[in-house]
Amino acid sequence: MSDIRILKVKMKDGRVQITYDKIQDKGTNKYTLDSFEKPTPEFTNALKELHKHVQEICEFEFSFELLDAINVTGVSFSYSKDDDIGAVITAQRALKNSKSPLNLNTPHKMAEAISDQDDSYCLTPACCDDLHRLIEEARKFIGGERAQLELSFENEEAA
Repeated sequence: MSDIRILKVKMKDGRVQITYDKIQDKGTNKYTLDSFEKPTPEFTNALKELHKHVQEICEFEFSFELLDAINVTGVSFSYSKDDDIGAVITAQRALKNSKSPLNLNTPHKMAEAISDQDDSYCLTPACCDDLHRLIEEARKFIGGERAQLELSFENEEAA
């Protein structure tokens, strides 16, 4: 599925939304998959693990309490002419004194420096690895990979 370019991944209220381009000989078509089907644990974990990068990119002082309070809900991807990846990570942070969470969007960052830009303005290699893992899980979801259904055999009699 290398002819698919993931543009956006979002998971909220039990739904998975993936926007992607399908590159074909005659041009590119844009699709959005919006599904209630449960993703694999690997997909969910790939999205969840980005919370440490939200903390770093937003320059929050590190704490395990804050890390646990950040819930990543989506990523918007961009690509340079050379296919280098860029991203904005969307997350929510639970607040102690509010009924609703704080919504966060990280600043847009690219994997590689553009022209004379300082590398400190780029995504870290660890973040890029985690973003690529999410892209692969999104491609698998587009291809039909879902969480394993749990089967209940409680009411069946032994033969």
